[in-house]
Amino acid sequence: MIELVAIHEEDGLAFVRTEDGLIVIRPPYHAWSRYNATESMVEQGIVQHGFTQAEGNFSDWQALIQHLKHVQIAAHKNRETTTINERDIENLIYEMPADHLALFLDRVEKELLPKAQWAAAEKLLTKMLGIPTLQQSKELNNRTLLLLERSQEIRRKIQEAADSNIFNSPALQFPHVSPSIWPHAKKRVYPGPVFPS
Repeated sequence: MIELVAIHEEDGLAFVRTEDGLIVIRPPYHAWSRYNATESMVEQGIVQHGFTQAEGNFSDWQALIQHLKHVQIAAHKNRETTTINERDIENLIYEMPADHLALFLDRVEKELLPKAQWAAAEKLLTKMLGIPTLQQSKELNNRTLLLLERSQEIRRKIQEAADSNIFNSPALQFPHVSPSIWPHAKKRVYPGPVFPS
């Protein structure tokens, strides 16, 4: 008989008592994934590492493993349904103090804009303009407006460049070539592979 003592539902780890003593098992539940354990390890797992006490007796390893897999799947489904959605994030932003809002602006300036994620940056900045805490801080409000304008300006310039076909310039096609030879560069036509006859 195998007795279930404690389980970490999301990870599938479990402390079980067998005829040989107390052991901890983990996925993929092979013989090599079983380790000797002590009562103090069980207590520490419950107090510090997210294990919960469990009860259950199983006639064989297959029944125990089947149970552990079902518990793990159920835990993951519950976690998926409790994830924070976009509306929850918006509500959290509205309650943030000014110094935390400044961190969001830092992220826009140092991460989103340099990575050309203008849509995400503009969406966040637009939402931030409606936050009362930000509106009360002239510095944060001005910074938000400047970042929004910068994002829109960068996007406008890129669109103009695309419309004027500047992307076909040698400077963008061959950035490693010295600018002094661009006016003299000629397009070369390569005949393609030559096959012996």
